[in-house]
Amino acid sequence: MSDQLAAVLAMVSGLSEEDRRTLVALISGRPPPGHPASRAKRIRNALLIGCWAEFFPDRSPYDAAQEIATAWRRYAADAWPRDRLMSLDSCPVKYAGTIRSWLWALQVESPGSLSAETIRKILGQVELTNRKDHRLPH
Repeated sequence: MSDQLAAVLAMVSGLSEEDRRTLVALISGRPPPGHPASRAKRIRNALLIGCWAEFFPDRSPYDAAQEIATAWRRYAADAWPRDRLMSLDSCPVKYAGTIRSWLWALQVESPGSLSAETIRKILGQVELTNRKDHRLPH
């Protein structure tokens, strides 16, 4: 198992069992219908969904996408240039347990931030089980 995949698995360990199953399905060889076929895109989407579940579970896909897009854009412009020079094999220890650990993984898997609208579309494809407002299924 690659160091990057091990880091991603460690980050998702705090999610509910159902949310972990959803993320595993997204990065597996057989993605659910409607999800991208490219492994890199499935990993990117799983990271975005995991970030939502970890840091913004009470937020709607729209609000969470705004937060993630803003944080990702800032990270990519500010800290990423230094971080990528240090190592692409392991996330800086100082980011453990923070949103920056997810942003680092996103930059490694998918350099360049996505728009809030694109992130919202990705987040809107799943239902989080640890949300307090429990959206109705589509």
